[in-house]
Amino acid sequence: HLSGTIRDTNGKLLSDVWIDHAALNDPTVKTNADGRFDIETRAPAIVFRNDGFNARCYRVGRDTNLEITLEPGHSLVVMLTVCGVRVFERLHEYLLPT
Repeated sequence: HLSGTIRDTNGKLLSDVWIDHAALNDPTVKTNADGRFDIETRAPAIVFRNDGFNARCYRVGRDTNLEITLEPGHSLVVMLTVCGVRVFERLHEYLLPT
């Protein structure tokens, strides 16, 4: 069981942040209007992502109440399956010269 809040670097609570994890029944959930989330998962890692922010991967450990900060930026998140376990990898967008 994991719960917590997600903020930007200015401390503003972020709503509608996607939380990706490997649970079969509910693989993706979002934070509520107060930036809070509460999930049941056995996933080894979860990814927090929102438009306009770099995705953040969190390796699940002993902490059950999380305070997550997302930094401004752009990124793509790709889910890979390795040996039957989902692994999350962040890929940065490439900016083309204009």
